[in-house]
Amino acid sequence: MQIALILTGVVLVGWFIVQRSVLLVPAVVVLAFLAVPASLPSAVTLGPFSAQLHEPVLAVAVVWAVATHRGSSYAGIRIGALLVLLLLGAISGVLHGNGLVPLIGDLRPLMYLIGAMVVASRLVGTPVWPTVLRTVVLVLWVSATVTAAGSVAGLTVAGQIESASLSDPLAAAGATRLVTSATYLAVAALCGVIAEAVAGLHPLLSRWYVVVPASAIMVLSFSRNNLLALLAAVVVAILWARSARALVYTCGAAILVATIAVTLHVGSPVIGEVPGGAYVNRQVDGYVGRVIEGLGEKSFSSDPSVLYRTDIENPHLMRAFGDSPIAGHGFGHAYKAPMSSQNVFFQDAARYYAHNYYLWLAVKTGIVGLLLFIFALVAPIAAAIQTSNRDALGPAAALAGLLAISVVGPMPNNIPTSTLVGLVAGALVGILGMVQSRRPASTNTILPAQSKKEPVPC
Repeated sequence: MQIALILTGVVLVGWFIVQRSVLLVPAVVVLAFLAVPASLPSAVTLGPFSAQLHEPVLAVAVVWAVATHRGSSYAGIRIGALLVLLLLGAISGVLHGNGLVPLIGDLRPLMYLIGAMVVASRLVGTPVWPTVLRTVVLVLWVSATVTAAGSVAGLTVAGQIESASLSDPLAAAGATRLVTSATYLAVAALCGVIAEAVAGLHPLLSRWYVVVPASAIMVLSFSRNNLLALLAAVVVAILWARSARALVYTCGAAILVATIAVTLHVGSPVIGEVPGGAYVNRQVDGYVGRVIEGLGEKSFSSDPSVLYRTDIENPHLMRAFGDSPIAGHGFGHAYKAPMSSQNVFFQDAARYYAHNYYLWLAVKTGIVGLLLFIFALVAPIAAAIQTSNRDALGPAAALAGLLAISVVGPMPNNIPTSTLVGLVAGALVGILGMVQSRRPASTNTILPAQSKKEPVPC
């Protein structure tokens, strides 16, 4: 079965290269982010090697994009900084004698991030990019349908499926939490369109074709992290707009959302009497219990996942960082001893993995690596705010949202979210590169490009 999948993939990739090379990147989007039933394969394994289906297609897309499209110096410098970061971590890991398998495991997501960033930075503003964006919308709608089927009808969906209850993730009753490969694509899309609405670029409902499926996917993930992303996106929008209107819009939208939430919660007895009302009540109760009440101090002090990060992961990370603060211990470094647990992850993989990406990166590559990362991915967000470029706002807000989540969930260090970060960051630096060179950009929206202000990013 695996060999057949590999051969089929080789044939399809070859056909794409020869006949439909412009569909390579849309194919990456579909293979990486489409939520699918668990019965469908998402990876291929050959001997000791395993790869997600989108990984070889992304590699081919990188070669094709470099060979056929010109990149800007602005994007090239940022991508170059990440390449230096990758080499720093790899060389340091080898010099420290870290194991080859964990070293490759640490390198792999960063390689995909860089590859996706190369592709997006060269394709944004070209005739290929609208096809990529339309593919994102299609993936969101199909994924929302699959996710809803998992929630309503019990379809087994690939991903993290558990009870929405914080106290008992294995509980059979109540709402079901579905975190799929489409979840953070939906979060990034919402960050972009909400930021543009806050800044006054368009009414939020004019992007209903993104808001509806992305909201469904995000809500059914029952994740507090998503609120952190949306908050970061709104902050970027307010800073970009630099107007009282953006603040008023944000406050009004927050009041409206809170009013709807309270109405649903208070009206649950009435809602329960109508067809489908019991299901709606379960989702509302689950969201209130996990996401809203989960933001309280009492919840943080009793949530096992939060306690694991604050009491076990972070102290070990800080200790390891203190031992080598400048250049770190290199990729593949085990910053803590294995834990005795029935869970295989805690026995081995957890020694190399951390939820706080920035502490993790500091341990592996030190202050030097952190500065390179900030220069490559954080500085372009500040540049987008400074330029007031309309096309840059959406990607800047989406990237800010993903990077905000990375304090508690390492978006650049997971698969496929590392590819997502790379695509969003690549779109942003590609747009800023066009602004710097005064080239026209039609980029972050499926609609025609809007006028923009002219200041050039630093």
